[in-house]
Amino acid sequence: TFPPELYMSASMIAEMADEFVSRGYNVTVFSTIPSRPSGKTLAEYRSKSFFMQESILGYTLIRVRSWQIGRKRSKINRIMENLLFGLISGCYLLFSHRYDRVVSIPWPNICALIQACAAKIRGFPYYYFVMDLLPEQAESAGLINPDSLSHYFLLWLDKVACRFSKGIFTLSVGLKRHISVSRLVPENRIL
Repeated sequence: TFPPELYMSASMIAEMADEFVSRGYNVTVFSTIPSRPSGKTLAEYRSKSFFMQESILGYTLIRVRSWQIGRKRSKINRIMENLLFGLISGCYLLFSHRYDRVVSIPWPNICALIQACAAKIRGFPYYYFVMDLLPEQAESAGLINPDSLSHYFLLWLDKVACRFSKGIFTLSVGLKRHISVSRLVPENRIL
């Protein structure tokens, strides 16, 4: 997400881009075309274009069409959103110009793993900003069983994404400790 969508992560990404630009970095932000919370593309973004590129306050913003989850937010829609944006952003990383580093605030697991793999293949240092934990959040919401195949698969995906990351950003010391223990990541790689 990215403004005009009104989500914490959207505001945070915009503020990070502004900060990186103020420090002299060339910044490209890759996001979806706004469709939240309604699940419908906002009127000013309805065009026939798959990619839209804008220049905003010194950085480039690239928006792409992706799966729109709508108000229901069903499991399958969330998986499709995660998978499709992961594939689109991963392909962009694979086939676009070279980046000095990639800082990503992806949906956990599938999207993060695809981006981390693409960055690793191209030799970009990949930094994974973790705000959500799967499978843990899905378990606490009663969506999956802690002993299920889904649990182990989601945890494995996130472990690999963490292992392929040069560094991991977290929001708290508690989250840092949890990632270190559950994803087997040395604490010195978690920023």
